[in-house]
Amino acid sequence: MSGAVQKASSRSTESSPLLAPEERFDDALDSPVVAVNPLPRAQLAIIYCIKLVVPISGTQAMPYVNKMVAAMNLPGDRSVGYYSGLLVTSHTAGQFLTIFFWGRLSDRIGRTPVIGIGMAGLAISTILFGLSSTLSAALFTRFLTGVFGGFIGVIHSVVGELSDKTNQSTAFPFYDIISALGFIIGPIIGGTFAEPATEFPKWFDYSFFRSYPYVLPCIICGILGFSAALLSVTYLRETHPHKSGINTPVNEPPEAERPILLPTEGSIEEEKPPSVRSLMALPVIRAICSSQWMLGFIAASFNTVFVLMSYTEIKDGGLSMNTILTSHARLRVLCPSWGWSPLGSKPPCPFSYGASTR
Repeated sequence: MSGAVQKASSRSTESSPLLAPEERFDDALDSPVVAVNPLPRAQLAIIYCIKLVVPISGTQAMPYVNKMVAAMNLPGDRSVGYYSGLLVTSHTAGQFLTIFFWGRLSDRIGRTPVIGIGMAGLAISTILFGLSSTLSAALFTRFLTGVFGGFIGVIHSVVGELSDKTNQSTAFPFYDIISALGFIIGPIIGGTFAEPATEFPKWFDYSFFRSYPYVLPCIICGILGFSAALLSVTYLRETHPHKSGINTPVNEPPEAERPILLPTEGSIEEEKPPSVRSLMALPVIRAICSSQWMLGFIAASFNTVFVLMSYTEIKDGGLSMNTILTSHARLRVLCPSWGWSPLGSKPPCPFSYGASTR
């Protein structure tokens, strides 16, 4: 008996399983490795370009919104922060109230038409915001930008339908990177091209730009929005399973290799989307929504208060920056390595150098 044990132990190594093959129940070791399906790079590049325009249009007003409100001569000496907060809230409220509407509409008419309509409406409402000269007009147009920007969930669905479980870990990180890039580019456009008649009198010293000093960054974002809308209706492929005309997913075998299944009573009817109440009844959904709400609250609070502090005069506890300095100071907060040089030498970022020399 001891000889048999000693012989068995001599054959075993550190990588040998403790249980014999007939006693193991781990099927994961014998399961085949799933091949990663290739991503449709052209379609993902198109949807990423469209996604980039949404945060650009939403954040381009951040550097000049306080100065825009102050020029309206509203009652109260220190009410700029309150009214600029209302403008930010109106945009977010528009998205909050319509995001489910855009999702349901995309289930009915398809993803591509909804993205085209949303981008065109976002472009028009952004330009109208730049033409606003009263608080009511600014609140209404800013609310419209949130309403038309509510289709952002449809873009998320398109990314999910263009990918599958084998390559979603690659597709969705790029989606978040594009969002972060838009949050950087938007304030740069707004801060650089606000008040062009004053900042660039050689090219924009006209009565139109003097009457509407914040319309130029809105026009730039509007052009980007119309370009994205045209891109969506011309080159973006429809991905909705019932609207695209393609019934076989990418990762399914051909029809000849699939088993023939007889239809049942419930398989003919189209599956209804879950309601909000049924979704919120799931603990994991509640946990995700709660954490996302807290992250969004912290990010929105910092962005709004930081821009307000940059605009406020030094005697009132602020930094007394102009719109260009405000936009690039926010960029330096996001990219700490691009700081001001005390000797005036040119930093790595060309935008930072242009801001620090004004």
